[in-house]
Amino acid sequence: MTEQSRETEVSWVRLRPDGIVELRYKRDSIQSLEHAKHEVSIIKELLGDRAPAPLLVEVGASRRQEGEARHYLVEDPAVAEVISRTALLVRTPISRVLATIFTRLQSPTMAVKVFSDEEEAVAWLLEARRQ
Repeated sequence: MTEQSRETEVSWVRLRPDGIVELRYKRDSIQSLEHAKHEVSIIKELLGDRAPAPLLVEVGASRRQEGEARHYLVEDPAVAEVISRTALLVRTPISRVLATIFTRLQSPTMAVKVFSDEEEAVAWLLEARRQ
């Protein structure tokens, strides 16, 4: 692992050269509130004074995310100080349906959008940096 990436029990977190934070979940992982808080602290550490930054999350490999973790990540104002917007990258039609439902049921403190194409997700995330 380099200085710009970290591995947790359930995920890999990386600060990309383009300024996007990438979060990829390990296969069959279950993300708890404790895991979510740890990931946000890692993101904050990686970003330093460059926060907030856009976040690309690939959710496909994980088994599930506990409700408290979901609530914290999209509704806690402290997270919005670190993450400016989130692109959820899904790989299957059922993942897309579940992610879309999730984004509509929450009250996000930042823009959250679901994508099945990584290039489109990255373009959307970088669009905000240019504005």
